Amino acid sequence: MGEPTQMRAPKNYLRVDLRDPAEAEYWQVVLDAPRTRLEDALAAVGADALDVRAYLQGGTSRALAVASVRGLA
Repeated sequence: MGEPTQMRAPKNYLRVDLRDPAEAEYWQVVLDAPRTRLEDALAAVGADALDVRAYLQGGTSRALAVASVRGLA
């Protein structure tokens, strides 16, 4: 079994970045989601932390919400 990863706060709290295992651990705890779910969210809405949180909570990203209001989505 692999060794546990020490959690570390992100360099930028506004962007979800899973490349660093210690930072990925932080986002898994803060957003209460497994890594695979976070990866799905990043693929769907990008790395903006607020958009990722909204996606995980079943909402839409801010960009998609604005686009739909403007009739673009």
